[in-house]
Amino acid sequence: MSRVERKEKEKKEKKHPIYRYILIATIFLIIFSGIIIVDEAVRSMLMTEEPKAFGYKKIDATIHQIYFCGQKIYIDEIEVRGQYLQWKADVQDLWKQLKDLTGRLIVDHL
Repeated sequence: MSRVERKEKEKKEKKHPIYRYILIATIFLIIFSGIIIVDEAVRSMLMTEEPKAFGYKKIDATIHQIYFCGQKIYIDEIEVRGQYLQWKADVQDLWKQLKDLTGRLIVDHL
């Protein structure tokens, strides 16, 4: 194998998508950890108890509090489950209608 062929093969291997995914995941991990480290350092120097950049706290059995960029977001499990069940029923209904429609189309063409 010549030097040119070897270099072309190495270049093709570098373009493999798995390397890109690993690189992107590593970059996000570095950025995320950097934000957390800087946030902790600033809050400890200023001795403030402001909401964190990222955080999670369970308030009671069904309510969760998420901190994101200083904003507090409250999530109620009961509402989430109710919405999930509604969407699940809608998707199942749509799926049933699609099956009926495709069944009728197949029968009509026979």
